[in-house]
Formats: sequence, C-alpha cells, structure tokens
Amino acid sequence: MSFYQVFFNRLIWIVLVSLLIFPPLLSSFNQQLAFTAALFLILIIPFFYLINSLSRGVFKIKNSGIEIPILLLIIYAVIQFFSFFHKFDAKFFLGSIYKYGTLNEIIKLTLYSVFYITVLNTIRSRQHIIFLIYTLTFTSLVLSVFGVIQRLSGSYIFYFEGVGYNRYFSTFANRNHFAGFVEMVFPLALSLLFYKFYKLKSSYSEYSDNRPISGYELYRLFQSGTVFIFLSLCVMFVAVFLSFSRTGMMLIIIGTLFFLCLSILGNLFKHKKYPLILAELLLFITAVMVVYAGINPVLERFKGFDWLKERLNIFSSAFNIFLEHPFFGTGFGTFRFIFPKYRPIEPMHLSFYHAHNDYLELLSDAGIAGFFIFILGIIGFFLKNIAPFKLFRKENTFDKFISYGSATGIVLMGIHSFVEFNLRIPSNALLFFALLAIFSVSVNMGEPAKTHAVYINTRTVGFIVFLIAYLIFAYFICKEQTKIFLAERIEKKESQSPLDRYEGASKASPLNAEYKYMLSRALLDISLSAKTENKEYYIKKAFETANEAFSLSPTNAVYIYNIARILYIMQRWNDASAFYEKAIEYAPTEYEYLLGYAVVSLNQAYRETKIIQLKDKYIEKAINLYNKAKTLFPNASFEKYKGYFINFNEEINYIKIRENI
Repeated sequence: MSFYQVFFNRLIWIVLVSLLIFPPLLSSFNQQLAFTAALFLILIIPFFYLINSLSRGVFKIKNSGIEIPILLLIIYAVIQFFSFFHKFDAKFFLGSIYKYGTLNEIIKLTLYSVFYITVLNTIRSRQHIIFLIYTLTFTSLVLSVFGVIQRLSGSYIFYFEGVGYNRYFSTFANRNHFAGFVEMVFPLALSLLFYKFYKLKSSYSEYSDNRPISGYELYRLFQSGTVFIFLSLCVMFVAVFLSFSRTGMMLIIIGTLFFLCLSILGNLFKHKKYPLILAELLLFITAVMVVYAGINPVLERFKGFDWLKERLNIFSSAFNIFLEHPFFGTGFGTFRFIFPKYRPIEPMHLSFYHAHNDYLELLSDAGIAGFFIFILGIIGFFLKNIAPFKLFRKENTFDKFISYGSATGIVLMGIHSFVEFNLRIPSNALLFFALLAIFSVSVNMGEPAKTHAVYINTRTVGFIVFLIAYLIFAYFICKEQTKIFLAERIEKKESQSPLDRYEGASKASPLNAEYKYMLSRALLDISLSAKTENKEYYIKKAFETANEAFSLSPTNAVYIYNIARILYIMQRWNDASAFYEKAIEYAPTEYEYLLGYAVVSLNQAYRETKIIQLKDKYIEKAINLYNKAKTLFPNASFEKYKGYFINFNEEINYIKIRENI
C-alpha cells in the first residue's frame, strides 16, 4: 500500500472511532460543535473514495440492501423541504410545516447514511470488528462507571439544567437513552466474550466436562481480554438497573436470553451448559451488585401504570396526526411543532418533542409514502443478509458469534423504539448504524464479493454527474449546518444583551423561527420599559418580528399566541381575538390561551362596541372561555386572571360575570 492509502485508511478509522466515542461521552457539552465537526469529517471521506476510484477506473461499494431506501428517504425529505405546496389542511399536503425542522433531519439523515456506508466499506477483516467491539465496550464501560458513581454519590456532575435528577444518567439527559446505548453494546460485547471462551476451550481438545480450568487457561483468559469484557458486562448490567429505565432493565435481560437462544440454535457450543454457566455467573454477580446498590428504587419504577397511560396518550396523539395527514405527513422533524394541536389534556403540563415511538413519529412526519420507503429498507436488508439463513449456515465461529450479538442489539433497539426515541439521538443512531454494518459484514464475511458488492465504472458521464451532485449536496449540507452552529454560538453569548444575541442569531440562521420569536419577546420587553416616544417603535418591531416567526412556522401555537399578546398590548382587540382563536386551534389544551382570549373578549365588550347585543355576546364568550378553562384544568392557578374580570365592574355586566366565577 502506498503512503497515501495508509494515511487515508488511518484517517478513516480515526474519524469512525471518534464518531462512536465522543458523541456519547460529550453529550452534556456543546452538542452542535461535536455534530458539526463530525459532519464535516464524515462528508470528506466519500469524496476521497470517489476521487481515488477515478484513477482505478472502478468504484466498488458494498450493498447491504438498505442503501437505496436511505437515499430515497433523504430525497423525500429534500422534496418536503423545497416543496411549494403549502395548503396544510389538505390530506394531500406535500411539504413541511417547518422547514428548519426538516432541514435538521436532512442533515442528520445525511450524517447517518454516509457514516453507515463508510463503516460498511471500511471493515475488511475480523480484526477490524474486534477493534470496534473493544472500542464500544470501553466507551460503554466509562459511561456506566460514571453513571453508577453519579447515582450512588448523588453527585450533580455534568448535571443537565432543567432536567430532573432522576431523569438524567451518566452523560445522557435521559436515562432511557443511556439504557438504549448500553443495550446495543452489551450483546456485542457478550458475543466476543463467548467467542473468546469458546476459542480457549476448543484449543484443548482433550478437556472433559468435569475437568476444572487450569492455571494456564486462567492466564490465557486474562491475557485475551476476556476478564475485562466480563467485568465490563457486569458494570453495564448494573448501570442499566441503576438508571431506573424500565424498558432498559427488561430488554437487557431479554437480550441476554435471546443471544443465548441464538447461540444454542447455531450449535456454537459442544456442551450447552457453558453458555448457561457464563450467563448465570453474569446474572449472579450483577444481582449481588444491584442489591448492594439498592433494589428498592429499582422495584419502585415498576409500581403503577401511570407511565403506560402517558405513553398511550402520546401514541394516540401521534396517530391522530397521521390520520389527518396520511399520505405525506407534516414534514420530517416537525412532530414537536404540530403535537400541541393533538395533545391530550393529561399530561397537559408536558411538552413532548418526540412521539416516544419512532415508528409512529415516522408515520406522522412522512406519512404512508415515507413509511413505505422505511419498510422497503427493512425488506431489502432482510433479503440481502438474513433471508438465506446465513446466520445459521456460517461455518466460521467468529462470524456466527458476532452476527448473533449484533443482531441481538439491532432487535433490542427495534423493540425499544416502540416506547422511546433513541434513534432521534445522534450518539445512539450512529451506534445503531454501526451495528447494522457490523452485522452485514459478519454475515457476508468469506462470501464472494460479487454477492454483496457493486462495481461501478468511474469513466462514464453518469459517475461524473454523481460526483458533482454529491459535492453540491455536501456543500449545501455543510453550509446550512455552519449557519446552525454559528447561530447557536451567537445566541449563547451571555456578555451580550438578549436583543443583540437573538438579532445576531436570527441573521445567522434565518430559517430558525425560534430566534425570531425570542427577538420579538426581547423587543416587547424593551417596549414595556421604554419611554413614551420609543414605546411605539419597539412594539411595532416586536410585531413585525413575531410575524416573521409565524410565517416560518405557521402551526406553532406559541408563535401565534405571541402575536395575539402583542396585538392585545396594541389594543387591536379584533385582530388579537382572531389570533387567540388560531392559537387555541393549534393548542386547545393550553388554559392560558383560553383565559387570554376571554380577556380580549371582555375588552371587545367594553372598549370596542357600544351595541348591547354585541356587548352581551362578547361577555358570554368570555364567561364560556373562562368556564371551559376552569373545567378542563381545575387545579390550574387562575388568580392573576380573575382580576381582569373583576376590574370590569360595570353594574349589571359585573354581576353577570361574578355569578360565573
């Protein structure tokens, strides 16, 4: 190999290992910085691959069955982003209700797909797989040790602001995401442990069932790293239980049993008792450690079914979004911006960014069309890697063990995705795609290259066009991610005033409606404290900026409510009434919107009209809105809103209102 090839290969491995190690370890730090660096690095690698293939005249790429569906998903998301069909209420709506949210998903899909293809084509030997497994095991061990120390000491190291102590674990803001990461690594490390034990025992053909392990065998166990993997597995197992993730606790046990079943069905052990003994030893040590750490908090997590009711409510809301937009969805990455319209009354205090079910969220985001592409990917991967029963036909023991371990991790994540959104977290999504690549490589290891690879002639017009298209797309992705990164850095400059921060951020990332919304809030705060001559100017600017946020995300109830509040301050009662009505349409369970609308209706009654019939109509509307809010949320605080009603004390109308409070 030439110096260039050696350097390039080492660079690829450095990038891949960095993407597997640093996202989970640094998830409590600047995520945008890590994500931006990862994106830039991973997009450079295919460019060198393509350029190198030009000199050789042929471009070889492995085919695992999901490459084309992933490409179709990215194209579908791009169509949503650039679509000009904005009639959102139509069932055939094709586009995105919030282009910035869809843009973020396009960037993530691009990162995951290029990472997957790179891992798939970089693993060329069994040593590469072993290296990756040791890397992942060490990373998971560090995360687990850190989490256990946090839980046992009650330390707030790397504590996430705004996240409850019992919700975060290790470097993850959500304990379920930590459990999701470990449950993918655990069976992979377990497969390597069993392979090493199998290899050790197989090297002594004369051993009998009753012969104890010799001192030399123990030395070999330590030397081969088997003890390190075993202890790492014990710590990971304990950490998942101490994370108090219900699904994580159940799945890591199910995963262990599932892997054992695959190992036994695959005839990997001459004596079936050895995998069972290892598993029993692992479970026993883990049980002792969990009991020592405290079993009561673990058992407490399984009491009651309130959590299940909450999940079912969210699932119902996500499915209702799909039913209203069944064909093309609302746009990738838009769930959190349309969810308030369908949010159930309970839990009304929570704001969900994801559906806690990746399949339902895909349905609501991409509709039947996007979900069909997803199913095509599953079928393609199954036919290419599983359908011929390669899992059980493999002769090489290492390939069998690793394919069983990676398959177990994939299955566990597939199950966990029914009740969580692990695949929406970059570190977990990257690990999942790494598992897919490891599984495909291990299953096809030793097979003729023509059965799982595609050869493309690079000296054709089509290939040159593809290379140019890739460069243009990569430039677009990097440019947009740079805007997002710079905008976040500007927004976090505490030395600047809120006005300067949000104004700079909104200029850096003009598609981000949140910055424009916060800018309007900052302008409104200034207007309320400004002198008389400047007040009107700042209110006008706040109104214009609020409208810009609304135009970028027209279904966001928060932005609509913000405009309604500004119009109320401007004493434009009829306009404020229209926007309050629209805000309630997109967030019917927000009691503050109902009460704000009631206040506007009173102002319409006393300040907008002198016609008795109209006045009574507005008053009746105000009372109905107030009573609706009070009925829906009897435990909410209404004290600050009662004053609005009581201060309007025009004789008969005051009595009429008072009787209903």
